[in-house]
Amino acid sequence: MTATTNKTTFGLKNVVIFPATDDGSKITYSSPFAYKGAVELQLSAEGTAAQLYADDGLYINLSNNQGYSGKLTMADLSDAFREQILDEKVDTNGNHVERDDAIMSPFGMAFEVKGDSQNRRMILFNCSVSARPDVKTQSKEDKITFNNPELDFNSVPDYNHQVKTWGPATDQDVQTWASSILTPTTSTPAGQ
Repeated sequence: MTATTNKTTFGLKNVVIFPATDDGSKITYSSPFAYKGAVELQLSAEGTAAQLYADDGLYINLSNNQGYSGKLTMADLSDAFREQILDEKVDTNGNHVERDDAIMSPFGMAFEVKGDSQNRRMILFNCSVSARPDVKTQSKEDKITFNNPELDFNSVPDYNHQVKTWGPATDQDVQTWASSILTPTTSTPAGQ
């Protein structure tokens, strides 16, 4: 069956987090974990346009891609995210301990959206938490209001100038989707 172009996309599922380390010249992604309970993802493009006017008009218009600032709303913060990304410790009683000397880890994030023609998978590289998630809750009234934590994060270009990749959700990548981060197969242009 030949895939056709989507007219629209919707939904959010199959969020996968890839904890990472950054040695100053390369980002290495480790074994991922599924992050169940995705409610909403918002990505805002970061960067500015540089424009030069000459000869009585716009002569050059360059874009400066600085990645994305994002907000991920989840049903709850997972223990794996708290421990592997937010650097929360677990004491001998099984309690999570948030410390003032925690060092948050960078990560990659993959997710899937539906399309009217075919599903699409996306990967964000070089993500970092912008701030610890707020804690909010309220009393139950005549109806239940869910406490959905919001995670503010940034995804900035990595050492290979990569910010995001996306493509069709094919049967071939189902096997590798949750086991290792898929990296683009294009090379960086000479001189970049």
